[in-house]
Amino acid sequence: MSKQKAFAVMPPLERGELIQALAKQARSPSEIRPMAKAVVALSVIFDCNPIRLAPVFDQLLRLYDKSASDSEEVADMLTVATKRSAASFEDMVVAMLVAKGASAPSALAA
Repeated sequence: MSKQKAFAVMPPLERGELIQALAKQARSPSEIRPMAKAVVALSVIFDCNPIRLAPVFDQLLRLYDKSASDSEEVADMLTVATKRSAASFEDMVVAMLVAKGASAPSALAA
């Protein structure tokens, strides 16, 4: 993962915490890689904490019946939806969760 550009901004210990956060969601190593890449990209774009975003992103994938390999597609969808609306990234994530009947997460900010 350290060879990918998205992870260049993330120190190794924080990268390990991200992997741990995704593993706690019962994700396999093959699922963690694409999810981690998407989570880090979103955290850089929207200046949010990737460790806090990881379980919320996992929940979004599960609620919308998307596989881990669809992580980039879901991240793109979130990015486009946020940029086209007046809502913040956090508000958009909460809206997508609530639309599927889930409760709102705690703050995603750093």
